[in-house]
Parts: sequence; structure tokens; C-alpha cells
Amino acid sequence: MWSESIPTAAATLFSFVSYSSNRRFQQVTTHSGLTRCSTSSSSCPISASENTNDDISQIRRGQLYIEHDFLTPSELQALRDDIAQLRRADKFQPSGLSNRVKGDPNLFGISDRWTCTITTDLWEGNRQYSSMRLLLEEKLEDLKSNLELLLSPPKHNGTLELHLAEMYYSISPKGSCLPRHQDERHEETKGDKGWINDTRRSISWILYLNDNWASHDDDSSALMAGSGGELRAFCRNGGWCGSSDGNLQVGWLRKDINATNQHVLDFEFDPIFLDSWVKVETCVGGKYHEESDENGATKWRPMSALYRIKNKKGNRSTEMRRNGRAGYEFHRQDPQREYLSQPFGPDSPTWPSQLNLEPLEFAKALALQLSNKEFRDNFIGTEDISAPGIDIIDVSPYAGTLVLFDSVVVPHEVLEVKGGQRLAVAGWFHEDQQAFPDWYGT
Repeated sequence: MWSESIPTAAATLFSFVSYSSNRRFQQVTTHSGLTRCSTSSSSCPISASENTNDDISQIRRGQLYIEHDFLTPSELQALRDDIAQLRRADKFQPSGLSNRVKGDPNLFGISDRWTCTITTDLWEGNRQYSSMRLLLEEKLEDLKSNLELLLSPPKHNGTLELHLAEMYYSISPKGSCLPRHQDERHEETKGDKGWINDTRRSISWILYLNDNWASHDDDSSALMAGSGGELRAFCRNGGWCGSSDGNLQVGWLRKDINATNQHVLDFEFDPIFLDSWVKVETCVGGKYHEESDENGATKWRPMSALYRIKNKKGNRSTEMRRNGRAGYEFHRQDPQREYLSQPFGPDSPTWPSQLNLEPLEFAKALALQLSNKEFRDNFIGTEDISAPGIDIIDVSPYAGTLVLFDSVVVPHEVLEVKGGQRLAVAGWFHEDQQAFPDWYGT
């Protein structure tokens, strides 16, 4: 049932590498141990009730779902005991990021975290403790059913089907941290590792196991078993985000609202998706191929295009047509989609020739494909945290706290562990990979 998948962001058609930042943010702490920050100049304290998001459906708006007391104290203790026996049995291995880039040794030295992948054949030891893995699985399966119900797209676009595909224990000693990263990306960014898996990461989750844990700003930290190690998430609040008909989100289109002559008081964001299966007729020497021939020439080839989902009021229509022969077909001519670019590919004149694009450069290359200057100026890549309108939310690793978020749209990091060992169990709900269209290769 359990499997370990380690996607690699390697050089390819549209390729970039992950990165981290030392950017500092003003931080506001609440009594719940959660913090919320903003890159805007109007940061203000957020109460615990406002900051803790108990609505699962908000995951589809780019937000965190946080549930306290997901397990009982005795259940949490059994998981801690299971970690202890697995550590004594040498079942843990040093581990860096699971979504690493080509050539990165993925090790952070003596302060690296240790992980143990939970599989059906993992050593059991004392079954009083190891049996908790099955109980946790049952609880996560129940949670999965709620996620499928509340996160499924509109009826005409099918039903979300999730799989509990990855789960692991982690031990993070003093000094350990994880740089900012994203758990899943569009397949076009993965090089020769793209489009080869049957499933992809859909919803990330982490459950904290530590008792007696302090936040960075807790003055009583000397009396606690550990401190630091907060999850820091960078969230934008937008429309239906993450994926659309299997096409993953690659950015946001910012809309300034409540603007005056001098200030922008707030922002809204439209998720932007990359359709990699725009059906384009093959043309060689000015001649279109009507069908496959003995030389292997095909009538159709896939290209990419950017689109957003029309809101209830309807976005301004952007017509994508050529004079004379159409030359390409957008997916089912979906009335809910507003395409914002012409079809493009690696041989397009506005696409950079280099392969190893970092996230900001990749976002700039995507922006160049958009149909007008307003769109190009307001496009933001999913991993760009510098543009205004982002919320920075810190979650302290208190025992029993469960956090879930969309794997595609929430960059996140783990702050340095200041003392003790941060214990957690984490993983991903997967969904099926987007299938190749019937016409592909014909």
C-alpha cells in the first residue's frame, strides 16, 4: 500500500531548479502558537480563531487546513514509542528534501533530519506501538473521504479520487531545518522524470508528535522539551487552485482591489494553469500533415497554453484564433476556460533557449507567453513569495496538530530546531496523473 516516490526536478522542456531565501518578514505571534505574517506594510495581529483554518475546502483556495487534537494523548505516545523502537533498530536514514534537483547531494550535514518510510512490511517490533500505524492509517482514510467530498471539482469536471500513497516518520535534531521548497510541480518541469508516474502528489499532510514544545518567541522555552522547528507556509488566497482537469497550476494573476490613487489596499488572485495538451497540427515546409505517414510524421503535436477558470460573472473573453486555417484546438473548447496565451513550446521565439531555469526565471518565461501587457505585468509564479499579497503562516509542532495543504501551490519550509528533537509523521495523498489524450502520437 505504501510506496516511496522521489520526483526529481531535472532539466527538460521547461526546467527550473529549487532555491531558498533568507528574506525576513515581520512576524505576529498568537497565543495558539500559530503566527501569521505579511509582506505588505499593513501587518496586524491575527487572533487564534482567525488564523486557525478549520474549513477543509479552503485548501482549494491556497490555504492551510489545521486541526488540533487529531489523535489522543495515548495514541500520540504510542507513535513516539514506535519511533523510538524503530530508531533503536536502525530503521531511520538521514534524509534531505524529497523533491530535490539534479546534482544536489541532498544532505545537510550532522543536523540533517532522519526519516523512516512506513510500508506494510516495515519491522513491527513491539506491536503495542507498531499497531498504531494501522490506526493512523484508518484515521487518514476517513480523512481522505472528507477530502474527496469537499475538494472535488464542479460536477461536470469529475470527482477527486485520492490515494494514501506515501507516509514516513521524521526526527529533526537541534540545528536541523528544511529550506523553502514545493512538494509537487507541473510534469513539464521534471525532465526525463516527467510524465512517467501513474500518480502525483496532491495533498500534503503532517502530524506533529512532540509534547512540551515551545515556539521561537516563547519565553518559557527553557522549561520545554524542545523549541523551534515551525512549519512556515507561504499562502495566496485565490479562486479554485491546484489543478484543473489534471492541468497543474503554475502561477497567479494578481488583481488589485480597493485601490486609491496612492495605495492598493488588497489583492485578489486568479490561479493560472498550464495545459500541455493543446492539439496543434504539424506543419513542415508550409504543409500540414493530414495523417501519419511512413516516415513517422504525425498530424498532431502537443503544445502548451496558459488559462484561467472563468468566474461566475465571466472574465473578459480572450479570443485565440488564427487568420484562415485554425491550426490548433483547445481542450474540448471548454466554456469554463479562458485561454490567456497562444500555444507555445520550446521552439517558440519567446521561450528561453537555456534549459535550467530557476523558478523566478521560469515564471518570467511563462509571463512572456501571455496575450497582453496587463497579464504579463501581474503574473506571479507559484514559488514567487516576493510579490505583494502573500500570507506567511507559521505552525508550531505541538503534539496532535495536523496540517494539510495543496502540494502544488504552497511553498513552505521548516525553521531551525532550537532545542530537542522535532518528531512528526507526514506524507501525501496522491491523485491519478493526467492521462495522455487519445490523439497523442497520431
